Amino acid sequence: MMRIIFLINMTLLLFACSTDQGPLLKAPEIQIQQSGSKASFRGIGVKNAKEAWVSGTHGTVLRTVDGGEHWLKVDIQGTDSLDFRDLELLNDHSILLMSIGTDTSSQIFKSVDNGENWKVVYVNKEPDAFFDGFDFWDENSGILISDAIDEKLYVLKTMDGGEHWSRVGAETLPDLENGEYGFAASGTGIVTMDGQKVWIATGGSSARVFYSSNQGMDWSVVNTPMVSGSPSKGSFSITFKDENNGVAVGGDYQIDSAAFSNVILTQDGGKSWNGIVHQETVPFKSCVTFLGNNSYLAVGTSGVSWSSDDGKNWTTIDTTSFHTMDFDQKSGIGWMAGGNGTIAKYTVK
Repeated sequence: MMRIIFLINMTLLLFACSTDQGPLLKAPEIQIQQSGSKASFRGIGVKNAKEAWVSGTHGTVLRTVDGGEHWLKVDIQGTDSLDFRDLELLNDHSILLMSIGTDTSSQIFKSVDNGENWKVVYVNKEPDAFFDGFDFWDENSGILISDAIDEKLYVLKTMDGGEHWSRVGAETLPDLENGEYGFAASGTGIVTMDGQKVWIATGGSSARVFYSSNQGMDWSVVNTPMVSGSPSKGSFSITFKDENNGVAVGGDYQIDSAAFSNVILTQDGGKSWNGIVHQETVPFKSCVTFLGNNSYLAVGTSGVSWSSDDGKNWTTIDTTSFHTMDFDQKSGIGWMAGGNGTIAKYTVK
């Protein structure tokens, strides 16, 4: 009888192990690369283990096709005064660039021949608008957020790969609180999933998360415990492991060494958010991404932090300053980028 009980217990244990997502990933290996630029990079897109793009100040766009051995400048005439804060690789040959700023400084450029030629597809004409970031469900359908117009987030959507944009959610978006807005820090304050869902993280006077389940037609909003209360504080980046589990990071960019309530987690698709137990371990972060298994990576001017347990605990693995990053799950290769031309390649094993 004891032998039978032992075998049953072992079977149950093996079954439990088989339903886990596998062994925890090791901390990513980070390798600084030579970009040949002094620009501040905040836009990034990783296509595969060989090809990646970065964008930033002074209209700077760089591309590598050899895994970062060489970074080549992509020339776009008349953009020296623009700050490209976000980019999207729509498919093997189409790329979108988003610049930020007041009035007409917020623009969208598109190339359909992998960066050989570019055209302006959208120029902001709203005096109060200031683009923050965009994300895409697929190569045709995407959504963009901007600072407030009429006390609401200014949300634009495209259904044709960025060729045309129109406002959505104006009547269904909850009002912003006075002094609440999004951050154009890494283009990742907005994230899409499953063809319909989208989340937007805010900061300033209040750090909340806006959510839509139908591509921005209808919206709800929830308060979070992320640090807020001044113009430099709030949620800067948000990402999801699946439709239920997600992480948002942020803090106070003016005091980037301070660890307040800079990481929040959700397990119900963003309907509610909780802080982590050891908040003192995570200083300011401006970008977070899901690596696979149970692991997340977050970067900021305070350095690079890694979590291997769904965001509950974090370890600083590098103190180099970065603003943004992106990751190719298939190859396990990603890049991160920051100020003064800093670019690094990271490998997940």
